[in-house]
Amino acid sequence: MAIMDDKRALDVMDELLSGECHIMSVLPERVPNERKDEYARFESHMLNNFDEYRLAERFSEALMKLMCYYRSTLLYGEYRESPTPDDVEFAVEDIMASRSGSLVIFLGVTVDTASAMITFEWDCLYAALYDGDDHMHALAAEIARSAGLFFRTGPEDGGDIM
Repeated sequence: MAIMDDKRALDVMDELLSGECHIMSVLPERVPNERKDEYARFESHMLNNFDEYRLAERFSEALMKLMCYYRSTLLYGEYRESPTPDDVEFAVEDIMASRSGSLVIFLGVTVDTASAMITFEWDCLYAALYDGDDHMHALAAEIARSAGLFFRTGPEDGGDIM
């Protein structure tokens, strides 16, 4: 169900993307530039063996837990207000298994009033949380830890996250 026109959704996304970025990741800190080749091999191995490392389950768990605290809208093919855990789990597993796609979760009442946004893409070992307040960040850190992930501040320079 479309809850707003695509132009308005893109405007909201652009606004939230310009906010502070935090990362839920399999790694505790940003990989140094001189180690990019090693990271690329690690990332490829993890993504090609995502079932073995329970990546879909870990990210689904973290996203679903965070959504317990905030009214949410999921964008994966279509908009879903108040998505179910099955919706989130399906989207994450489908993205990882098909090795394509991305999902966006708006946290807040609706996309129009979202106070934060989470992005998850098929070729990354992280989910990015844009904007939100200190309480949301503290909560996300605890949730990430409980799902076997790390939570940290993203790059301030807009550069590579990993």
